[in-house]
Amino acid sequence: MYTIDLKRGTLAPTTYTRPQEPKPPYPYREEEVTFRNTAEGFDLSGTLTLPEGTGPFPAVVLITGSGQQDRDETIFNHKPFKVIADHLTRNGIAVLRFDDRGVGGSKGNVNGATTLSFAGDAEAAVTFLTGRPEIDPDKIGLAGHSEGGVIAPIVASRNGRIAFVISLAGPGVTGHDAIIQQNIDFFKVSGMSDEDLEKQLHMLRNIFRFVIAGDDQRTVAKEAMEWYNEELDAKGLTAEERREQMSGFAQALVQTNNPWWKYFLATDPAQFWGKVGCPVLALNGDKDIQVNHEQNLPAIKAAAKKGGNRKVKTVSLPGLNHLFQHAETGAITEYAIIEETFSPEVLDLMTVWIRKTIKVK
Repeated sequence: MYTIDLKRGTLAPTTYTRPQEPKPPYPYREEEVTFRNTAEGFDLSGTLTLPEGTGPFPAVVLITGSGQQDRDETIFNHKPFKVIADHLTRNGIAVLRFDDRGVGGSKGNVNGATTLSFAGDAEAAVTFLTGRPEIDPDKIGLAGHSEGGVIAPIVASRNGRIAFVISLAGPGVTGHDAIIQQNIDFFKVSGMSDEDLEKQLHMLRNIFRFVIAGDDQRTVAKEAMEWYNEELDAKGLTAEERREQMSGFAQALVQTNNPWWKYFLATDPAQFWGKVGCPVLALNGDKDIQVNHEQNLPAIKAAAKKGGNRKVKTVSLPGLNHLFQHAETGAITEYAIIEETFSPEVLDLMTVWIRKTIKVK
């Protein structure tokens, strides 16, 4: 029996300072919009910000990263897409940001959806903008963060009217290779020993092998569990050690054994980058432990150039993490405690590059 001593708390709730988050009144127009993914038959909701004046304006569609995100890509009380939209719109560029399917005001089914499905949502956003009289249909570009950096070239590879693509920490290699490198970087920052890291990577590589090769989720689960049981048989573990390791394996398998992971792990973005003919700006922080800049920036450039695109600029940004914050280590645990939402230098870099690329006066 335990004695619980309850006392009124004296600690104040955690508050976060987010100095970059824009507050009204804004020197531009902000409009709630709804547009339709006609291929799948559902509506998506978002925010369109328009510079002052009549236009027609150049425009950017912002595309979120993996996981279900709202239109601001809110994470750890940061709203990076709201900050980006504010900065670009103040500089004469309209911005459409929207809730992912199944989030906020957006409808649509997430079950069974893949990166390719989300590309359809982004295409619907582009189609919507082309029908707006305030928007120049020949100056619509895409800016995707993380997984959005794969979605953007998918859309641009299928739509020759896309004016430019910005990849913000987007992968240039298969999801398999990117996630393996992510684990190496993450656990090195966390202080994991080389021996334990190799065990982790061995487990992941084999889970990924089953997920990529399998067509039926139940068969994948059965075969993967049988394989891991045989692995554990050879280790001479205690019953408790075996339960602990089996639990970790099962959790990782449950997370990855679905259509999104299968597509993401197996798909090489090079096939899309090789068909992008418009100007490309690919950015990565050198402290990004989720999408490694040394692995992915050269891959994006090589794929685009192999397809004949010479209008490709890649930039590795010193001191920035996956969210483009100035960081000490790049660890995910820093995201919330850093007050900066998005590097001002990157905001300016994007703005200047867009205006020069599409010749905004």
